[in-house]
Amino acid sequence: SIAKVRKSVKNYLNQFLNTSTTGKSRNSIHFSLEKGNIYYDKSKFVMGLKYGPIRALQVFLNKFQLEKGLKVVGTTNTIQKLNLLFPQDLDVPEVEYAYIQALRIYHWQQFEAKNGRDANLQIQPGILTSIIDPIYQFISKQAKNIEHSES
Repeated sequence: SIAKVRKSVKNYLNQFLNTSTTGKSRNSIHFSLEKGNIYYDKSKFVMGLKYGPIRALQVFLNKFQLEKGLKVVGTTNTIQKLNLLFPQDLDVPEVEYAYIQALRIYHWQQFEAKNGRDANLQIQPGILTSIIDPIYQFISKQAKNIEHSES
């Protein structure tokens, strides 16, 4: 049923938002906001920024489409979806930049691991925060807007 799908999507989003603030999911530590460490070990399902900000934004956009009954025809690209769904939002460029940075790090880690190299990374904690925060704040703000428009 549509209600089950909605509940499932909401649970996934909450999981990914939680990971965005803690760096953890289940028994895995994906990153440390305090130290700036971003971990990657596919065999242990440690996926760096994938299960935090990357999936949070992707799932949020899908949830938004589902809630509003909107179709974004012909695009699966997250950046395009973001711009089509929120064309007037002034936070979008910062969210876009943060998402692209998260993807770059994630794809670099994937590449390193695939080539048998250590894919763990350490960056300045402030830089890591500047990647995660805009995505987290945007989703939080939009979620509140959705709730207010429905009540």
